[in-house]
Amino acid sequence: CIRDSTGAITCCKFLSQTYCISGSSDSTVCLWDLENPQRYLSMHMEHSSDVVCMDVFEDDGNIFLTGSADLTTKIWDIRCKQPVQKTFTGHESSINTVKFLPGRVTCFASGSEDLSLIH
Repeated sequence: CIRDSTGAITCCKFLSQTYCISGSSDSTVCLWDLENPQRYLSMHMEHSSDVVCMDVFEDDGNIFLTGSADLTTKIWDIRCKQPVQKTFTGHESSINTVKFLPGRVTCFASGSEDLSLIH
């Protein structure tokens, strides 16, 4: 059983058979080792509000997106010491969904409570 005691888990995705990521209401993103789930491998506080949604790039499980109530979308790479590779802005309200375009790590869409879809 994986437990995150710092905030309610609002979203999660499998990166591989071994790793899982979670986003929380306390603005954290955690990387979990499924073979030793008692404690997260890393915790990142790169968002300033709830992490609401995430998507994993299908061609490389090390890369994923997060969308947040802080109005930003971030691209992450867990292999890097500074895992956030880029931050995107443009929405006027909480981001509720993010999705990579299949096969294109540089292209994604994000949807928001402001009734907009940005790609």
